Amino acid sequence: MSRSRYVPLAFLLAISGVPAACDQAPVSEPLDQADYTQVAPNGLLSLCQVAPSTSSRATIGVLGGSIRAGGVTMTVPVGAVLQATEFRMQVPSSQYAEVEIHANGQEHFQFLAPVVISMDYSRCSMPSGVLLSAWHIDPDTKSLLENMGGVNDVLNQRVIFSTMHLSGYAIAN
Repeated sequence: MSRSRYVPLAFLLAISGVPAACDQAPVSEPLDQADYTQVAPNGLLSLCQVAPSTSSRATIGVLGGSIRAGGVTMTVPVGAVLQATEFRMQVPSSQYAEVEIHANGQEHFQFLAPVVISMDYSRCSMPSGVLLSAWHIDPDTKSLLENMGGVNDVLNQRVIFSTMHLSGYAIAN
């Protein structure tokens, strides 16, 4: 199945009350509107105020659940994993809206059903009309590897997307 079939699921979850993460940390002085993006090795990552690093761990089983850290929420539906799985979410202290999510200490993880990830960008300076999407990135080089698409929830300042795998993700335009 193509990922685009899951975007409506992400949109429905966004408007149905899946909470946006509210654990916002204080940020440094505002960015100028002209400085809202920075060229990454093969695209544009959204430039944000640097916030402290945050992380969390959660064990999620066959009945699903969620994990949150630093403005990022991952919701795992029923049946996406077949056994209790430990997830670790790390939002680094970074000038980008990015996250690394791992399961059972593995570098990559494949789900049986798509999960929904919501990434807050309220600490980022975005001129109106900028089209945002989520990208699978290389966390070390910040290279954009795969466009994950997603829904830009402008009201709540977050991008919501679905995926079948875990890795590093960032918001780009």
